[in-house]
Amino acid sequence: MNFRQATETIVQQRKAELDAAAAVFDGALRQTPALLEVETALRALLLGEAKGKAVDLPRKTALAASKSSILKSIGLTEKILNPPPRCKKCGDTGHFKGDFCVCVKALTLNDKKNLEIPVRSFSEINYSLFDEQHRARNQAVYADVETVCEKYPLNKRRMITLLGNTGTGKTLLAGCAADKLLQRGFAVAAVTAFGFVNRALKYHTAFDGEKFSYLEPLLESDLLVIDDLGNESILKNVTMEYLYTVLNERLNAGKLTFITSNLSRDGILTRYGERIYSRLFDKSLGYTNTLGGKDLRI
Repeated sequence: MNFRQATETIVQQRKAELDAAAAVFDGALRQTPALLEVETALRALLLGEAKGKAVDLPRKTALAASKSSILKSIGLTEKILNPPPRCKKCGDTGHFKGDFCVCVKALTLNDKKNLEIPVRSFSEINYSLFDEQHRARNQAVYADVETVCEKYPLNKRRMITLLGNTGTGKTLLAGCAADKLLQRGFAVAAVTAFGFVNRALKYHTAFDGEKFSYLEPLLESDLLVIDDLGNESILKNVTMEYLYTVLNERLNAGKLTFITSNLSRDGILTRYGERIYSRLFDKSLGYTNTLGGKDLRI
């Protein structure tokens, strides 16, 4: 499903809800003579107003009150007859401020195929698993990242780069960040570094209508997690080029990106060069930290 198809789905769902509400009201009119009488009178008044007749405000107010009382007596509330849109931001139109709404992106991208790492809640974390020497610091890093996710997009942080040895909780924290954004209704894609390169390679070698679908989640999701950077193959004209493009485009678009790696800062600079390094460690837009301790998997 692409953004256009997701928009059509949302619009059709909204139409179906409104049609169902209208059918309920029509049924009530057929079964409740008093409601039919009041509704007929109200419609006659509205038709007269449309034709330029003077507004009989007292009668209009009295009829509206009578209609409300009858509807209440038969158990029909305003929420039933005029269901609110599921998305308050776009009103279920699928568009907001000249772009696809976040509800469209969530429907399109929040699919299991775009979540390649385990998703966990911050509330589930047992910090006693961290060794005592690193527990306080690691817990503070988790709190920092949770704050970034809670404030997005109203904060300036757009790049989280988390370093540390194998098994120190980097992927776990990335999964918590993914869950936090998902719970807030944002679109999330979480891939391994291997998965990233695989998608980039498919995009690079595709020449059909599905070409953009390989990169769309990486570019359009509100949060992109790339887990275990440094463990992927370096493919000529693919790995470096698409990694830089995705990081740069997301920063320019104000989207949040979360990178985890076992490499040190110097190791990342050596492996990826200055252009990618500067995107990952941009002090003005990023948050960088290191988790320490023993391998939690052992």
